[in-house]
Amino acid sequence: MRKRYILSGSIFTVLLLLICIDSNDRVLWVLAGMYVGMFLRDFGWFRGIKKAWPFSEKITDWDKVEAIAHGDACRPTDGQVVSESVTRASSEKPSP
Repeated sequence: MRKRYILSGSIFTVLLLLICIDSNDRVLWVLAGMYVGMFLRDFGWFRGIKKAWPFSEKITDWDKVEAIAHGDACRPTDGQVVSESVTRASSEKPSP
């Protein structure tokens, strides 16, 4: 994400400098507005993720996430990717 901001910021800076040299104020303000709009869009996205995080944390099966993160072999079952160690652990649990 940081690289994207650096790249877009560099491109906009070069364009703004070229426009300042040419003295075209309308294009300067359009580009500045586009950059501010891009920042506000991403800021809003981050705020939305922050608001949704408590719910995401509650519904995420963290055992499966950890197993996948540790590189356990995964195999498809019923259209889902489940770690073998998680499958073994869930098969060992007594059924109600």
